Amino acid sequence: ACGIGHAPRPRAPLAVHRPSLRPVAAGDLLPPRTAMLMVSALVALLVECRRPAGDAGPPAPTPAGSEWTLVQLRGQAPPPGAAARPATLALTEVDHRVTGFAGCNRIAGSYEMAGDSLHFGPLIMTRMACADGMDLEREYSTALGAVQAWRIADGRMELLGADGVLAAFERR
Repeated sequence: ACGIGHAPRPRAPLAVHRPSLRPVAAGDLLPPRTAMLMVSALVALLVECRRPAGDAGPPAPTPAGSEWTLVQLRGQAPPPGAAARPATLALTEVDHRVTGFAGCNRIAGSYEMAGDSLHFGPLIMTRMACADGMDLEREYSTALGAVQAWRIADGRMELLGADGVLAAFERR
């Protein structure tokens, strides 16, 4: 390792094979296999030195990059949406856009996320009238407006407000 914040890892001894005992002269080339081994070792060393101390592998889960299905709203099973369709939420990583289905209408807007903090910007919504799904839409859009943070545990995303869990989702 780099020697900074890392415990040394045991390494296999490096064996260098030279077919002759004559001194290496300027212009001599290493055998192709030896050159490849040396380049591979150098690349591995550079990659290891760029890794932050304590890096345990894959990044922590994030709500962005997946589509989520609403399974709980303010501690209760959510009311059904139009055609019994559940509410959804999707956050894009690149442009910080949020889209989804609110119960009757589609929603879209922007969001800001820093660490576990999450805030939605003004959301726009299509304006269809539905026989079913309006209760879900009203409760869901109110909950999204109160979101302050997020967490993911056991594959479930929870959106949190000042008083606790506002909504819980499962990855689609």
